[in-house]
Amino acid sequence: MIIAVDFDGTLCENKYPSAGEPNTPLLDALRSLKKDDKAEIILWTCRTGKELDFAVEWCKNRGLIFDAVNENLPRIIEQFGGDNRKVFAHVYIDDACMDFSYEYIQNYIDDRDPGLKRLFHAYLSEYISSTIRSRADVLQ
Repeated sequence: MIIAVDFDGTLCENKYPSAGEPNTPLLDALRSLKKDDKAEIILWTCRTGKELDFAVEWCKNRGLIFDAVNENLPRIIEQFGGDNRKVFAHVYIDDACMDFSYEYIQNYIDDRDPGLKRLFHAYLSEYISSTIRSRADVLQ
């Protein structure tokens, strides 16, 4: 499984150009997937230059090492004959998105690892609830 994940507002609180509090449940889930060789993870962010370097180092200091940063995985580039602007992933995790391909994650994990299913279910349930609450506050 390939996961593309945003930085600002997703892996951490949005405090651009710095970083806010870490999103510990998501960081834990991604580290677990990497450790168990269940996912390749791409940092997919609008950051560039020193701000991008800061984000990569921030994640590295928290134990999250990416397979690619703002580009496709080498095997995907080879498969499709080049790199394009949109990275290929099975799952995109971004604070600006409400659809986390939740059904795909559920079905994918159902067949492979019940413990991982519980971890992702708990994280996504809380994330969706908090996102709905924060967006409801903005609308009031």
